Order: sequence, then C-alpha cells, then structure tokens
Amino acid sequence: MLANRRSRLPNAFGNRTGGSKRNRRHQRLTQKQLAAERELQKISSERAKALDAEKEKQQAIADQIAGWQKRPLRIPASLKRRETPQSGRVERRKQATGSLERDCRA
Repeated sequence: MLANRRSRLPNAFGNRTGGSKRNRRHQRLTQKQLAAERELQKISSERAKALDAEKEKQQAIADQIAGWQKRPLRIPASLKRRETPQSGRVERRKQATGSLERDCRA
C-alpha cells in the first residue's frame, strides 16, 4: 500500500524536470517584470523632471505678468483727458443742487 502511494506521488505533483521548467519560466517572467518596472521608473523620473521644468517656466511667466500688473499704467499724452468746458460739469451740478437744497430749506 505504501509503495502504491509513492508511485502515485511523482505523477500527482509532476516530475522534477517539469518543476524546473516551471521555475525557469517563472524566473524569466519575474526578470521581465523587473525590467519593465525599471523602465517604468526611468520614464516616470524623466517625466517628473520635464514637469518640474515646465512648472518653473510657467512660474516665471506668472511672475513676469505679476510684475507688469504692479507697474503703474502709462497713458500716452494723446489719450489723456483734456480740460473741456464739460470737465467741471459734475462739480457745477453738485454745487447747484446744494444751493437749491439750501434755498428750499430756507
């Protein structure tokens, strides 16, 4: 009975050569997976460097725009408001309204 079991064990679990082929195949797949992981890390590292460079470039542009916004706006003399008879119109209207209100109260 024991001999009978022993004869079935190699067939049930496969022989040693089949196991070593599986081990080699497993090792090859593991090596391929490790190589793919290394390649992925390399690509990710390069991408991170490129993103950092782009971030610095965008920050420089944003700083430049912020600098432009801090400067006072220079209006050319040709576009500046000229003194016209209507320039003091609002002030004269306020004065007139104020004098009318004072006259009405009195």
